[in-house]
Amino acid sequence: MKKPVSSDNLPSSSTKARPILKVSTGISGLDEILEGGLPKGRTTLVGGGPGSGKSVLGVEFLYRGGLAGEPGLFVSLEERAVAVRQNALALGWDLAALEKAGKLVLLDPRLPAEAVVSGDFTLKGFLAILHGQVRALRVRDKIVT
Repeated sequence: MKKPVSSDNLPSSSTKARPILKVSTGISGLDEILEGGLPKGRTTLVGGGPGSGKSVLGVEFLYRGGLAGEPGLFVSLEERAVAVRQNALALGWDLAALEKAGKLVLLDPRLPAEAVVSGDFTLKGFLAILHGQVRALRVRDKIVT
């Protein structure tokens, strides 16, 4: 029979626990709940059903970061970039101004309805554009919704 695991029979370690470095979201109350913000240098996945606020959270995080001088990249797979801008403006967030200042990029990878598609589908072109934008903006921390 295996001996149950307890702190008594774990090897002792001389290393001290280190707190996780955090990145402020800039969102009132959220940083307090998250004990300082999102984990720095790590990807954060935000899950939830339709209408639960995932995209709004991502846009506000990028907006607040842009105001603080941090660049951001938003990839919109469901809404056109123009709709994201309009919705954000309704909340008082001027994304276009941050885009103009080089602090935000909204990517809308969908092809126009009138586009003629020939051959096999591939994500290589979009991934190259995405990689180029990340490098140009020097985006560091990530949030995925």
